[in-house]
Amino acid sequence: MDNQTVGIIGAGHVGGHVAMSLVIQGICRRVMLIDTDEKKARAQADDLMDGLCHLP
Repeated sequence: MDNQTVGIIGAGHVGGHVAMSLVIQGICRRVMLIDTDEKKARAQADDLMDGLCHLP
């Protein structure tokens, strides 16, 4: 499943933690965060991208 995109509806605490878990475990290649608050989804995505450099 490493070449798949996973979509997460909701960029709050649960959605953010699910996204981080997917990224840390390398379960998928891309994570798509969807939220009615576009700025929140973008902020969560930016945080995930910033943390990627610290992963193996």
